[in-house]
Amino acid sequence: MNAAKIGTQVVGLFTPADGQGLNPLLQDPMMVIHPPMLYLGFVGMVVPFAFAIAALITRQLGDTWIRTTRRWTMAAWGILGTGILLGGFWAYHTLGWGGYWAWDPVEMLHSCPG
Repeated sequence: MNAAKIGTQVVGLFTPADGQGLNPLLQDPMMVIHPPMLYLGFVGMVVPFAFAIAALITRQLGDTWIRTTRRWTMAAWGILGTGILLGGFWAYHTLGWGGYWAWDPVEMLHSCPG
């Protein structure tokens, strides 16, 4: 079973009996994986955030907590990056605007330095 068929079946599960269903632009297999990837990435960042807050509260500002959470942070960062790339790919092939959402400052915020 290919991804397009799975995506269509998932969208079909959420179509209300008395409505038009999901916006046609969102009826894409990419939308089945893009939002969960972003969610997993943001949830994954909770662990390093909690360690950082604990280090601030306990005033133990050494690099121990950074070394402890480095792998977790890199995994969450990788998942977030994958989610952003999937969203860019979706925008490129679904919306047909000739490229990534370079015109939208909200969508380009992830590229801004620190």
